[in-house]
Amino acid sequence: DAASDKAAAVAAAAKEKISSGIKKIGDKFKAPTEKDGPNLGFTPTAAMVKSHEQTANIDRPLYQFQVTKLRSWRTGYVRLLSLYHDKFCTFDPDSHQVTNTWSYPS
Repeated sequence: DAASDKAAAVAAAAKEKISSGIKKIGDKFKAPTEKDGPNLGFTPTAAMVKSHEQTANIDRPLYQFQVTKLRSWRTGYVRLLSLYHDKFCTFDPDSHQVTNTWSYPS
């Protein structure tokens, strides 16, 4: 009986150790809650956050259209027309260079 009691005690200790190990691992991989924000699958670093904030402040167009600028009644060429809060611009679709800009009061 002493051997079976010792084996049971060892098994109970091993079970407790495994359970505590699983709990520690589980604490590191908790499912995100709504207050944690979206689940990105990783935790962004401070440099990643700073880079995102800088790119988020870029002047982005409200709308963008592909249009055809007519040279004559038969021929034309494609441009991208972008509408911003205070201006609209045309871009060459191949080089993405601004070809013309018109400002208006916002």
